[in-house]
Amino acid sequence: MKLRNVGWVVPMMMGVAAVGTVVAFAASHSMASEGRDDGRTTAPRAARCVSAPLETSRVIDRKTLYVEDRMGNAAVLTMSNNCLERGEAVGFEYFGVSEICKPIDVQITGSVMDTVPMRCMVARVELLDRDQAKDYRSRGR
Repeated sequence: MKLRNVGWVVPMMMGVAAVGTVVAFAASHSMASEGRDDGRTTAPRAARCVSAPLETSRVIDRKTLYVEDRMGNAAVLTMSNNCLERGEAVGFEYFGVSEICKPIDVQITGSVMDTVPMRCMVARVELLDRDQAKDYRSRGR
């Protein structure tokens, strides 16, 4: 079987390769500039995660816990139940890596006044920027 009129194959393959190269370049440029702060934004950026070891943790109310790591990244964890007590120790159990990015990353042990410590289910993690963290730190004094 003879192939006829295959002269169009080479230019077509070169065109496909060129389009693929342009798409790959655009995607890599987008991903590389995603985390870069080029001065165009005026609002401070919130941390992506809070990492262990934590510098501080403070119970705000029965459902709210403020945490800050040693790099100054901070978050407010909102619990689904009233499980926290001011002035009591709070336990952290990490799942996977020792970072808090999403509610499923950590389980909190709250009130330990009873013989069985109360487990807290994290409903929401709000990552804070530096100004918000400073505001939370100043409230606790």
